[in-house]
Amino acid sequence: FSNAQVASAMELVDLKEILASVLYAFLSARELEAAIYPTMGRFQKAAIRATASISALQYGPMNAL
Repeated sequence: FSNAQVASAMELVDLKEILASVLYAFLSARELEAAIYPTMGRFQKAAIRATASISALQYGPMNAL
């Protein structure tokens, strides 16, 4: 791999991580959190966060929104 290829791959990863964070922030709006989160267990919360991140990574910017 050339340095340029590695750099562009790194940028893509950063972009996907940012997208995952944004999507998760969007999905866990304050009202939703206040209503549902207290009734959930630790593992359910972790699963929801993981699912949001995975779908953002899997489907990319256009389909995630």
